[in-house]
Amino acid sequence: MFCSFVLATTILVNGLPGRAQDVVTSEDFTGASSAFVFKTSRKAAQKKIAFRSTTTVTRTKTARLESAKRITKQSVTVAKVNPKRTKSKEVDPATVKVNSAEFKRKTPQEASVIFAGVGEYYLGQDKLDDAINWFRESVQLDEKNGNAKNGLSDALTRKGDQLLTKENYDIAKLLYNEALTNNPNNAAAYAGLAEIYSAKDDGENAAANYQKALSLDSELTEVNAPLGVIYYQKGDYAQADAALQKAAAANPNNAETQFFIGLLRTKQNRPQEALAAFKRSIELDPNNPEVYYYQGEVYDSLDNDKDAIASYQKAVQLNPKYSEAWFDLGAAFYNRGRYPEAIAAYKEVVKLKPTYGEAHANLADVYRLNNNLDEAIGEYRLATTFIKDDPEIYSKFGYVAARRALTPGYRNFWKVAIDNFEKAVQMSPDNIDYTNLGWAYYNLAQTNLKEKNQTEYQANLGKARDAFVKANSMKPVPKVAAAINLNLGMTLTDLGDYQGSADALKAALGFQKNWIPAMNELGIAYRKKGDFDNAAKQFREVLKLDDKYAPAHYNLAETEFRRGNKKEARKEYEKLKTLDRPDLVTLLELVTNGEILK
Repeated sequence: MFCSFVLATTILVNGLPGRAQDVVTSEDFTGASSAFVFKTSRKAAQKKIAFRSTTTVTRTKTARLESAKRITKQSVTVAKVNPKRTKSKEVDPATVKVNSAEFKRKTPQEASVIFAGVGEYYLGQDKLDDAINWFRESVQLDEKNGNAKNGLSDALTRKGDQLLTKENYDIAKLLYNEALTNNPNNAAAYAGLAEIYSAKDDGENAAANYQKALSLDSELTEVNAPLGVIYYQKGDYAQADAALQKAAAANPNNAETQFFIGLLRTKQNRPQEALAAFKRSIELDPNNPEVYYYQGEVYDSLDNDKDAIASYQKAVQLNPKYSEAWFDLGAAFYNRGRYPEAIAAYKEVVKLKPTYGEAHANLADVYRLNNNLDEAIGEYRLATTFIKDDPEIYSKFGYVAARRALTPGYRNFWKVAIDNFEKAVQMSPDNIDYTNLGWAYYNLAQTNLKEKNQTEYQANLGKARDAFVKANSMKPVPKVAAAINLNLGMTLTDLGDYQGSADALKAALGFQKNWIPAMNELGIAYRKKGDFDNAAKQFREVLKLDDKYAPAHYNLAETEFRRGNKKEARKEYEKLKTLDRPDLVTLLELVTNGEILK
């Protein structure tokens, strides 16, 4: 048998890409079609990153600071409109002569009241350091002066708010705690502490302090926004929904609130509401790449390719280092067959995250389907450097290495291919991995045959047979069983076991009726055995199913010629010449020593 393992024609079992295993057959010069099995579809949809967990979406620094400013502003406004404490009467510090004889005659309690009044004066002018100093002096003079303590608490809180917006969290926390020591009912101080915990990703303490702030002052509605975010991050979607709805009702112009409502609606499988929220968030803040990214996810779930890709592209335009958005953009392009654009996107990912194995694996898959074999080999090699427990990646690596091994000068890639298939078998010893290992040995044997290395040819055929027998013993599903027996039948034909080959190929057809590659191989086994009648019958059955299947015309022509029916052989030869297969035409002329031309 003249074999060269040309991967020019691919046929999938049942004629369509499978949801599970894809069986791909590769035709050689005589129509022999060895079968490789992909564990999933050879064009399996690539998974995206978003929404893999409930804690992947965090608040941005800008959003946290804006939230803190809004809460501070609201607490000051509420204090003015609806005071929660009794204030001391303001005293102009210019009128206070602490060194005068008159002042020195005052009792500590009387002096405390005056000092508290000065503190109120400075607090009203937002001179917080002066206010704190005078309130502290007042409390020291009279620890029972509740107005002074409450004033000090407010001044400390507002100073803490200033430091909070500057991200000086440690000092701000000390001030908030001191404020609560003086007034345990200071809602704004609890809100400030919550913001600090939120900035440090301590969701439990942040939520507890936000809740405490609301329980003390229900008018602090701005607190609902960050509280809803924390509930979302914790996966408590019912609580998140309630808080975010309150936040939106109180302030519909908060971009972060609308963003997280969009995330929540996505989790709740309410895509149109999610899109409405994302669009509103973009109207309020058109420069947040996160919103475009997750908007893209929703469009993608609705199969809206154009808007999904546009959203991802906007996300990476705003943040060129947004590796997750580049990754999902790559998946979106790949899943729609736009391979050059998928390659460009994944190359950005691996540039940003060189050790991200999944990106290397996905990029390798795109290169494989785009027929960039060298690039695919390089990326699969990197993928297996970072992902060492996925047999499917090793199997795909082996597949592209085997294809590369057919190129003149690349014979050494057979070792790369078989090494990877062996690793897949060691990692996941199932029928598919053994099938593909046998497939590699079988096709290496064809290379040995071309090189006229009979010893290696026979040895590798034996290894292929053993792998297929092992695969058959592992209870494969019908689709894979058909592929195994096709491969086994071909291998046994080459080993000269024609009856064993016929039995295996009949088994393949039992699993996959009217499967043309197996029918064609069965005809070859019959012809090798000298059973020309059954061989011709088999090839004619193939041509009933596909009259343009060139290998069957070739094989039928050779069979008819060998049994002396030159007229029928000549008829098939003429048909073959119309099918754009000059390789088979030339081979038939050589096999018949030119007799087919007469």
